Amino acid sequence: MEDEVLHTGGCHCGKVKWEARAGKVVTVVKCNCSMCVIKQYSAVIVPKNKFTMLQGQDDLEIYKFNTGRARHPFCKICGVTSFYYPRSNPDGVGFMTYAVKSETIQEIKYLWYDGVNWEKSYENANWIK
Repeated sequence: MEDEVLHTGGCHCGKVKWEARAGKVVTVVKCNCSMCVIKQYSAVIVPKNKFTMLQGQDDLEIYKFNTGRARHPFCKICGVTSFYYPRSNPDGVGFMTYAVKSETIQEIKYLWYDGVNWEKSYENANWIK
């Protein structure tokens, strides 16, 4: 497995900051659910123990919809969602490639997920589990 690097990122105004351990080549899950499409999510999902909040926990609001299992924190100052807690991977955190401030991502690969048909896709997507 490729060596991991420390990606640092956060929101636009700088109140929210975090770091995540992942490879230099990252895999983004591109989903066609209503949330991912409208927000243009570009998330790399890592285990929770590879994601650390550095600051701004008190500056976050949480948005939930539908089942409420996915949680979408956003900075209450600038409104940016720089990471989220995915429904498909409750033990993971998805950080947004567009919110990475460090120059640590060398390449982005994509996995496509049919979030419109979430339950069926989850059942068939063995890479999630």
